[in-house]
Amino acid sequence: MPKRLTEEEIAAMTEMLGDMRRLLRSADPQDKGQVYGQLGLHLTYQPAQKTVIARAELGRSCSKVCPRGDSNPSPISSAPNQTRG
Repeated sequence: MPKRLTEEEIAAMTEMLGDMRRLLRSADPQDKGQVYGQLGLHLTYQPAQKTVIARAELGRSCSKVCPRGDSNPSPISSAPNQTRG
């Protein structure tokens, strides 16, 4: 079973990710693609809907067991003004 992170470890990771987000925001699109690919992230932009479909290959960096117990595979949308039925 994976080890649970401490609050301090989570705070440090969140801060580090914030720095990465700032760097990626101004990075060249090809560089972003390489970073996302190495992280196992696949992003597909759908211009008509103005949305991005994100797919993550979790097997690259995570165990087969979710440490938090959430195994809900439902997609998440961040599109504005979109409701679910």
